[in-house]
Amino acid sequence: MSTDKLDQHAFVFVCDMHDEAVFVATNVEDNTIVANEIGGPKGKSRYFSQNGKSSSPFRGHQRLPKLIPLGRLWFMVQAASKEDFMAEAFSSGGIAVITGGASGIGRAAVRRAAAAGMRVAIIDVNPQKLAVLRAEIGQAIGADNVLAEIVDVAEFAAMEALAGVVEARWGSPTLLMNNAAAFVTGGDGGILDPNDNWQRLLAVNVLGPINGVQAFLPGMLAAGRPAAIVNTGSKQGLTNPPGNPAYNTSKAALNAYTQNLARDLRERGTKVSAHLLIPGWTTTGDAEHRPGAWRPEQVVDYMAAAIAADKFFILCPDDETPNAVDHKRILWNAFDIILDRPALSRWHQDYKEAFAAFMGKDLPDA
Repeated sequence: MSTDKLDQHAFVFVCDMHDEAVFVATNVEDNTIVANEIGGPKGKSRYFSQNGKSSSPFRGHQRLPKLIPLGRLWFMVQAASKEDFMAEAFSSGGIAVITGGASGIGRAAVRRAAAAGMRVAIIDVNPQKLAVLRAEIGQAIGADNVLAEIVDVAEFAAMEALAGVVEARWGSPTLLMNNAAAFVTGGDGGILDPNDNWQRLLAVNVLGPINGVQAFLPGMLAAGRPAAIVNTGSKQGLTNPPGNPAYNTSKAALNAYTQNLARDLRERGTKVSAHLLIPGWTTTGDAEHRPGAWRPEQVVDYMAAAIAADKFFILCPDDETPNAVDHKRILWNAFDIILDRPALSRWHQDYKEAFAAFMGKDLPDA
């Protein structure tokens, strides 16, 4: 089986009819296909060369499209580069559904999608801002390519109805950005802040993305094309600073959910990927931009590059806090468990000096 015309980073799919096994190759070089068995009775991984001999094990990606016969013993399907299985956040001809889309990071994403030549569904609960943005985007790409809807993401029935409208009009989204979020300034009660605050934050920040996924994912899976789901998290869901436990809890839950979503999609072998966007200090809403903060457009640019690189955690820096600082803070929190320290020891008086010393060191190698 000649591989002269195959990219060395291609996927190649091979069926050995003698062993009744199916293999998927993950590298092509020197006329040798390195393949991993994904079906059949043998359960082995092999190297395949032109003469059909096989050798040592190799673990590969598991993809299985339609088989095309090429000879008496071997079958192969199209060679496809890895990029064929990866989504781009913003691609011409795509369909974007962006919640919390009328301001801040959501609005920047809407504008970026429109500029890329996508059809855009803008979802928000602010009718004034939604109307303004709808007019702006409609003028840029045509009214037929814009859908603007007032939807509370905490209501599953409303999100399910929205999915029906989008799919009937355009098809399933290639970008689902669950960006809508509620934020209530932490009150003096801390853990005993009003129950209404807890209910609303959990409903919007946790059930909102879940509702979005459950409403749109079935259609995205059925479409069988590369697509991305982005859930907007928060560094507060990772480092858990005191002061707003309801918000922190909601974003920590979203982190856990999105990790499970990504693994589920990976195990299904789909072309849909999931990503957790974790903005840094960002100027949003009507706030005045301050030195040190990123603008929403910077966050969206960073997100697009990270998705193109197939990254799950999109941990954004800002002009005040580089990634290295966030990495150390996250690691310190993890060590609270490993070293049996008090909860949130970073803010414990007895660990103040130890934390400062830790932040002054280089990160250990992974």
